[in-house]
Amino acid sequence: MTDAKDWDEILEPGERILWQGRPDTRLVFPPERKGFFVFGLILVAIGVIQFSVLRRVELDITLWPYTLVPVALGLAIVGVQPFWTRLRRRRTWYTLTNRRAFIATDLPVLGKRLKSWPVKSDAPLVLTEGAPANVWFAERRTRTDSGRIRVTPIGFERIADAKDVAEQMRTLREEDR
Repeated sequence: MTDAKDWDEILEPGERILWQGRPDTRLVFPPERKGFFVFGLILVAIGVIQFSVLRRVELDITLWPYTLVPVALGLAIVGVQPFWTRLRRRRTWYTLTNRRAFIATDLPVLGKRLKSWPVKSDAPLVLTEGAPANVWFAERRTRTDSGRIRVTPIGFERIADAKDVAEQMRTLREEDR
């Protein structure tokens, strides 16, 4: 979405693009998902152990194919999440204007989406350190089944020039104060 004609229909009068970028697309295993990863490995191990035991036991019925269920489920848990997030990042584009922050995605099955958030909001502006780093500028609040409120940060994930983008956003927020 870098063609000026595309943006003419989206931007408001006086709004101008300050920065455009894309997230890093390297495969990563997020540390916050470590529990799921361990659980998936345990399922794979259970399935493999069951498979090896049932292959040696002679029964009137064949049970070993049922051991493939925990193996498949465990591999799905271990493998799908990192590859899905990589695919999502490969199909994501970021744009910062003097008024809004845009996140565009074009995902299989889900299709094209363009969402925007005002730059000048009350949500905290958070720069996470790292290479690449994240700039969180909005939050999504959802209520869980237990009644708790889950806060999910929204922003530009895994971008190389995060410090510069965060500084631009900080400057824009301070202009009207």
